[in-house]
Amino acid sequence: MIRFYKSFALTLIAALVVSCSVVAPGRKQNERRGREPRLRNELAAMRKAIDDYTAAEGKLPKSLDDLLKAGYLRQIPADPITGKPDWKLIMGEDPNQRGEIGIIDVRSLSTEKSTEGQPYSEW
Repeated sequence: MIRFYKSFALTLIAALVVSCSVVAPGRKQNERRGREPRLRNELAAMRKAIDDYTAAEGKLPKSLDDLLKAGYLRQIPADPITGKPDWKLIMGEDPNQRGEIGIIDVRSLSTEKSTEGQPYSEW
């Protein structure tokens, strides 16, 4: 009788381990899929802020702090993928100010790939 319970317990533990190993990757995928729309929204909002600042000020912002100080952003949002308010700033020549450099785009610093296989850093 004791052998039966030991065998049953070991079978139950093995089944739990297998089910956890199957469920865990799917859960992580669902969490990532849930953060992707938030990343798209944060990128769109910051890109709009860059465009609005450039149109109103006649120059590109030099930093995200410029967008904060001018009221185009209330705060620098956290990247939903990395969880940090750190972003890759794409700098370029300011078409309105010869020889000046400013932010022309913003991207995620994440090294992960999206659920479609594209790196978040290319969004």
